[in-house]
Amino acid sequence: MEDAIQKTRKHVRKQKKLRRNLSQKNGQTNLANSRLLKSLKKTTEIDLKKAEKKKKKEK
Repeated sequence: MEDAIQKTRKHVRKQKKLRRNLSQKNGQTNLANSRLLKSLKKTTEIDLKKAEKKKKKEK
């Protein structure tokens, strides 16, 4: 369980970093970044919920 959460968090950090780099290169606005981060946050929450459900099923 902890493993799944850590993997997800690591993935999220990586994605944020990549997006930050991209936005700096392309000179995008902060608005686009905040949208991306919001969607990323939602997917992370969904992933964590799924991981919790799996843990409950294993018990």
